[in-house]
Amino acid sequence: MLRPARASDGLSPVAVRITKDRLPAFANTGVFIAAKDWNEKASYEKPQWIRSSHRDHGLYNKTILNLLTAARLLALESPQLSAADIRDQITGRSAPAAEAEAEAERENDFLEYFEKDRLRHVASGNPRTADKRRSILRKLRQFAGGESARLPFSALTVTWVKDYQSYLLTTHRNAAPTSNKELQVIHTVLKQAIADGLLEFHKDPFLHVRLKHPKTKKARLNVAEVEALAAAAVNPNTWEQYARDCWLLQFNCQGSRVGDILELRHRHRADGRLTFPERKTGKTKNIPIHAALEELLNRYPNTAGSPDAYILPFLDYTKPYAQPAPADPEQAQKQLSKLLDMIETGTALVNRYVKIVAKRAGIEKPITSHVARHSFADAARVMLGGNIKAIQEMLNHGQLRTTEIYMSDLSESELDVATLSVYNTRTTFSEHPPTADVQ
Repeated sequence: MLRPARASDGLSPVAVRITKDRLPAFANTGVFIAAKDWNEKASYEKPQWIRSSHRDHGLYNKTILNLLTAARLLALESPQLSAADIRDQITGRSAPAAEAEAEAERENDFLEYFEKDRLRHVASGNPRTADKRRSILRKLRQFAGGESARLPFSALTVTWVKDYQSYLLTTHRNAAPTSNKELQVIHTVLKQAIADGLLEFHKDPFLHVRLKHPKTKKARLNVAEVEALAAAAVNPNTWEQYARDCWLLQFNCQGSRVGDILELRHRHRADGRLTFPERKTGKTKNIPIHAALEELLNRYPNTAGSPDAYILPFLDYTKPYAQPAPADPEQAQKQLSKLLDMIETGTALVNRYVKIVAKRAGIEKPITSHVARHSFADAARVMLGGNIKAIQEMLNHGQLRTTEIYMSDLSESELDVATLSVYNTRTTFSEHPPTADVQ
């Protein structure tokens, strides 16, 4: 097989891949060629791996064939040998030297490092990040040549970045923003490798690549459109009602994220307040229940009689994923992954059905659950006269670190005044209860 090219001259080493019990080992042949001289269709029966256009094709093909034959014979004569044992014997390497070389190869492999980074996220309780890393790693391996391929840090050049970006855009048909996000993740991992001393800073290829981020206008509804959404006719106790009300709860809970609203339980409502944790930031939201919010919450009484029951019907509090985390870390991780999967499914339902209701309300703008967050921010900006400190505190917007530090002294009473000044200028939703017989 042809391995990744060297940075020094662009030539790729040719190796014999030996697989035993699904574990691969690679025997270097000492042959280095340009990718254009490699024939992927060659085989043991048709040993023309090096194209005839290469001046040393005869010698190189014979070298590869001899090494491959030696590996086959040894495997037949000594079936107890592992792939690594066979490689060491046909290349004449001692076991310590082979292990040292293998370890050095692993240390120099970006794909191996990327996998270790993914496992760190698994261990630290970030399964969604780990899943995204797995998806990116799968594409990286495909681009590098397959599951057992390696990608030396030295192969990460400006040309490689551009070629990989083209691969994402064409082979995987990713949109430009999606491919740029994946490249940003790769760069994040690479910067960590640089910090670990595996690559010199000046060799970072992303220093010379500008990832374009097309500006997109954030969709948001104005107050009149929010009222129109609330007034839209929906059949009671349907996904249309649940999705629309979830969106309105997001808006009325200081622009909360959809996952946090899906996880609202009846025990989070007490003493005229709605107090619940934010999964993304780890902070707690503590919101006074104003008139519009009370009307929405009252649509969902606690018929189960349990304080642990969810307010909205997207999740089931009786299921294992909704129980307290088990003590065993592995089981806790599985439980969290299942819960996040259910939240993702619920989010998809909200996005699907809120679009239907919005269209019925005459709203032509693209709308998703996250639009509720932008819509609240826009409404708050208008109602509060541009009080960014209050808005950012209500949104718990972690990316604006400087602003977050600056506004950290905002008291609960000040937040209550800011919240009520936003919502008390609006009517409640009691004028617009769910209606029946929607065509």
